[in-house]
Amino acid sequence: MRPGAKSNFIPIVLYFALGGLLFFLDSSGFLQPLHDFAQIFTVPVESRLFEGRKATLGKLGKFENLGVDKDKKIQELEEKNASLSSKIAQIDSLQTENEHMRNLLGSSLPGTWSFTPAKLVSVEVDNLNILIRAGDVMGKPAIWVEKPESGKTNYGIFLGHVRKVLGQKAEILLPTSSSSKITVNVKDKDSGQKQAMGIAEGRGGRMVLGQVLTGETLKSGDLVVTAGDENIPPDLLVGYIDKILGVEKGTFAQSEIQRPVEYEKLGEVFIVIKF
Repeated sequence: MRPGAKSNFIPIVLYFALGGLLFFLDSSGFLQPLHDFAQIFTVPVESRLFEGRKATLGKLGKFENLGVDKDKKIQELEEKNASLSSKIAQIDSLQTENEHMRNLLGSSLPGTWSFTPAKLVSVEVDNLNILIRAGDVMGKPAIWVEKPESGKTNYGIFLGHVRKVLGQKAEILLPTSSSSKITVNVKDKDSGQKQAMGIAEGRGGRMVLGQVLTGETLKSGDLVVTAGDENIPPDLLVGYIDKILGVEKGTFAQSEIQRPVEYEKLGEVFIVIKF
């Protein structure tokens, strides 16, 4: 063996010999006092390291849950917002209904009449589509009442008859329909006195007053109101005399009838259940 190799071999032998000696002493219990003495210093350090690790993991867990908590909070706020929006819409609807009911009470309609409210959904050329709540409304007349004005006769406005019902949906045939013919009276716009009588005929989107005797007076702006028959209450406003068309067939006069209201602007109407 070369001298250099021998010098390298000696530390290895000493390392294994020392290791074997320490193993023998430890397994025999000779090093236990040394272990006990070392634990006086190592146990507190290990305990602090463990607590520090636990605290760190707890904080990291909070950060991990932060995103989940945030999404949950957003969902809760969105649900509350939707609920509030629904309640606000209900309140607005009730306020509108109450306003219309006050208009109804302040009108010139007889107190013996009974009504049920209906909400306007859409307007076609000669039809109003409405939502009804309950009750038998088929064939019943429909009206609208404007805000009462002091010193003015507050007529109910005739909108036609309910001609179709499907569940909570119903359809009102307007007086402008070509199948509508209504017996009417013409009243002076100032005095309210009856001036003439005739038939209000629908012409598809418009109305014409016909069968008025030539001896009777028609003036622009005069009121055209229902004469009242088996199916239509009296004194409901159909419209106003607009343009005088002249004599029809040598005996009867004619005129255009102006609508009393823009149907598209109506929000809630009333079905006359009893009159």
